[in-house]
Amino acid sequence: MLGEKGRFEVVELYNGGPRSCGLVGRQLHTRGKRSSVTEFIYMGESWYNDDMGNYNEPHKIVLLKKGNDDE
Repeated sequence: MLGEKGRFEVVELYNGGPRSCGLVGRQLHTRGKRSSVTEFIYMGESWYNDDMGNYNEPHKIVLLKKGNDDE
């Protein structure tokens, strides 16, 4: 499996179908620094990609801090 590891701040939610949905996130580093690069984090269904020869599985998400939206 390929994918990013670490802590990310959600920038955008993306839903292009069951095999292309996920979120775009900015990686958080120590002391609150944010990366200038955004990454696509796959959240679709599990499936085997014949073209790439690997399995695509959704990332595991843990909520670290709730946003400032209406609670």
